[in-house]
Amino acid sequence: MSDSKYLTFRTMDLSRHADVAIACRRDAYRVTTGSDRRFDETIGSAAYLKWLSNRIKRSPLGQVHVWRGHEIIGQIEARPQRNDSERGCVNLYYLMPRWRGRGLGSALDQYVTSYFQSLGIKYLSLNVNQMNHRAYHFYLARGWTVTGPTPGVDSQLRMEKELNQLRHCLPDTCDRVGLS
Repeated sequence: MSDSKYLTFRTMDLSRHADVAIACRRDAYRVTTGSDRRFDETIGSAAYLKWLSNRIKRSPLGQVHVWRGHEIIGQIEARPQRNDSERGCVNLYYLMPRWRGRGLGSALDQYVTSYFQSLGIKYLSLNVNQMNHRAYHFYLARGWTVTGPTPGVDSQLRMEKELNQLRHCLPDTCDRVGLS
């Protein structure tokens, strides 16, 4: 049985888990750029938490911690585009290091797909660092396609995914992966 069947996705509770959110985002910077120093130089913990708090208010089911039992093992940051009701944006798929390489990333992509389908979103976009080969190939294998370089950002590629509107599971009523 796959570990992904035991995952739940819950809106981040920054009053209880701000430290986890910061640690996830900081490590994502390290994985993407080779150093977590850029996190502090460009954003910093306080500004990140303020930004994340605003995102939770606007799109609570897109800002979630990934749980396995009583343990947070990952994080997703995603939202509908403000200026285009047919598009959604994924800012972060993150799994803690010991949970990587187990096929659980597919569950994060499935959750995001279902969440956006429930909103009637037709297209998703994200940016991936060209040097993050693992993420790049992960996205390609799940139907994402490269649309070109990310405007104004060195070594980043923009990727898109068209969503099939025929099947979805509402995240608020079906938060366990594998149930439909």
